[in-house]
Amino acid sequence: MTPGFHFDLEKEEPMELSGKELADEIHFFREVVGALQYISLTVRPDITYAANYMARYCLCPHPKLKRELLRIVRYVYQTRSYMIRYTRYLSDLVQDTDRLITYSDADHAGDPVSRKSTLSAVFMMNGGPVAWFTRVAKFMATSSTDAEVAAMVESGNGLTHYREVLTFLGVLGPEYSRKEEYFIPEYSRATKVGGAVNMNEYRRLRPLLVMVDNTAAIYLAQKGTTSNRSKHMGIRVARARDIMENEHIVYKHIGTKEMLADILTKPVTAEVMNNILPKIMVTGTSKVRHI
Repeated sequence: MTPGFHFDLEKEEPMELSGKELADEIHFFREVVGALQYISLTVRPDITYAANYMARYCLCPHPKLKRELLRIVRYVYQTRSYMIRYTRYLSDLVQDTDRLITYSDADHAGDPVSRKSTLSAVFMMNGGPVAWFTRVAKFMATSSTDAEVAAMVESGNGLTHYREVLTFLGVLGPEYSRKEEYFIPEYSRATKVGGAVNMNEYRRLRPLLVMVDNTAAIYLAQKGTTSNRSKHMGIRVARARDIMENEHIVYKHIGTKEMLADILTKPVTAEVMNNILPKIMVTGTSKVRHI
């Protein structure tokens, strides 16, 4: 999508279509959006925001929206060689990906029409994304910290689900689980203290990480309490704290330029896309010239 693109029907010229012509345009619009959404849900996280945004206007095939829709199609065709790669060799990975790492981000009041925030997350494992989402917040966030805390909660909820599934399948080891019955003693690695096995040695947990680029949101989650200025988001802060304490998940700060979920919150520039996308997908030597 065009960087900064937003559509406000009240400010646009009315459509001149009606009857069968309008029905045909709606049918075409829905077909293309449906195809883009399928692609975005399976192999192309980079178009997830654009596909979801267009899905809001399936019954409004305005010429301005249609131009943006075809722009997305051209982008997908020009970058059809992009792919997701998973690998087991750590030397080939962009980061330490022997565990499930989540990138959580939010765009505060990014939509000038509804003024609601967009929440997003990318779940990375073995060098590639295993899941991702972007959605509009159901409430009106009054600050960027409020939006980030909401994204942290959504990401934490998703991470707990994927962890349980991957642990059940044996993809993640028992050291990542929060459940006591999943812990498997490793006596060969345990040390003896006064003739007894040191339980802390073989029951050492490895927390899962949620990367966040907002220090205030992380502070509130760690503190678990709110002040007079932030008490309106008390429930979300309490849930973020609960995820840390009971789900064994740690929120860690990361720079905005390293935030992989940034491309799922808003239409970004080609420069931002070229910086983030190679860390999520295999793009080869080609670069995005325009979105």
